[in-house]
Amino acid sequence: MKTHLGIMALIAFLVAGCGRGNTPNIFSRTAQVDQQDAEYTVLLYVLRSGDHTDRIQSFRKQTERDTGWDGLFIVTEPDHSELYWGRYSDHKDASRNLAKAKKYRTSLGVKPYAKAIILPLPGSQPGPAEWNLRNVEGVYTVVVATFHDVPEAKYFGRKGNAVAYCRQLRDKGRQAYFHHGPANSLVTIGTFGDNAVRMVQKGDQRKPQVQAPGIMAIQREFPYLAVNGWQQLTTEVNPNTGQVEKVPDKTYPARIPKD
Repeated sequence: MKTHLGIMALIAFLVAGCGRGNTPNIFSRTAQVDQQDAEYTVLLYVLRSGDHTDRIQSFRKQTERDTGWDGLFIVTEPDHSELYWGRYSDHKDASRNLAKAKKYRTSLGVKPYAKAIILPLPGSQPGPAEWNLRNVEGVYTVVVATFHDVPEAKYFGRKGNAVAYCRQLRDKGRQAYFHHGPANSLVTIGTFGDNAVRMVQKGDQRKPQVQAPGIMAIQREFPYLAVNGWQQLTTEVNPNTGQVEKVPDKTYPARIPKD
């Protein structure tokens, strides 16, 4: 069960692919961008079927014949294939192709790319380098949001969504950072030294205990973790009452990656 956080104005748009109602955007005209300067592309279609590798090739060839678009390319994963269009230096360049892609119809009148979206290029590390958590000094930070792709809901773009939320927080004066891992992208706030958290013995376990007032202040302002823009509830047993309860996942301090 998830409940809307109400703190990310644009995240309602970002999670639309997960069945939350809104439809993500798409793009159109192929811009001539040097491969090294390109950061974005447009995900036209995600195909999940036993013969997805063959069928996605047919999609690409048919679209090229019908439209004459250049720059269509395919990324194949074990369980699905993705059809992309173009490489762009920024969202503005990509958005010029929005109308054409959205209006495209097959000979049968179908609009196959009506729900395409602008995404970072596959394998890229989008976002300003100074916002990248790997490039900052410090030992600890506070994780306030996580993003992950949901292929079964055709929701992709977790890296771009994390950068967008990082930008939103920075526009409000927060010291926000992003971190792109293999499967998840994190958004964090603040950097703190080695003494900000210490391990304490609780029963037969050692658990982290926050020492830094700055971390406590961030967790008071952002008590609950945003997961793809929504508050996520976890089922737990209340140790005081013994009752099963659904409680929101909380923000937490984490070590800053150094590799």
